[in-house]
Amino acid sequence: CGRTAGLLFIAVTGTPLIVFTDHLTTQICDCLSFPNGLSYTKNLVEKVVRELRNAFGEFATGVCVVAATDQSGEVIGVTVNSFSSVSLEPALALWSIQNNSELFAFWCSQPRYSISILASDQESLSNQCAKPSQHSLGEHQFELGKHGTPLIVGAAAHFELGLTQVVPAGDHHIIIGEILSYQVSDGRAPLLFHKGQYRALAS
Repeated sequence: CGRTAGLLFIAVTGTPLIVFTDHLTTQICDCLSFPNGLSYTKNLVEKVVRELRNAFGEFATGVCVVAATDQSGEVIGVTVNSFSSVSLEPALALWSIQNNSELFAFWCSQPRYSISILASDQESLSNQCAKPSQHSLGEHQFELGKHGTPLIVGAAAHFELGLTQVVPAGDHHIIIGEILSYQVSDGRAPLLFHKGQYRALAS
């Protein structure tokens, strides 16, 4: 257990964990002297992570489906809310994927893909693509864009992208793509996500 530049480092089974909340330093270091200190420390770290996740959840986002076609011709879609613009010149956008995702290798090596910003009436599609092993899209759910990527039917906006960079970042990888084309559906309000729940724009 040690402190460096306001961060607390704890070695648990040889793996360093970083707790960002400096005020917990004394509590965690003290508990390591208890007979069940390791278990208690793990619970405390999980509590900090949960609180951090809740803090991130205060930031309202849109909801997107990233879609691409695999080698067998099946169209795969995954729900994300980590989409963000990066640059206008060149036109770049990013999203991120968990390192332990079942589709991690697929997405980190996919040369072309689409990102569709879901409309407010597409909550069920978001739920479908968010579930493990339920990422296949039916023919009625997409249409091909001019660069051959599957675009979600009825979405508020679409982007077709070519992979440019994959950047490791903690327990995620950031996937950056160059925008090859885009289109916006006028009059389609976006689906929103805030504090773990779907939301809608106020009228």
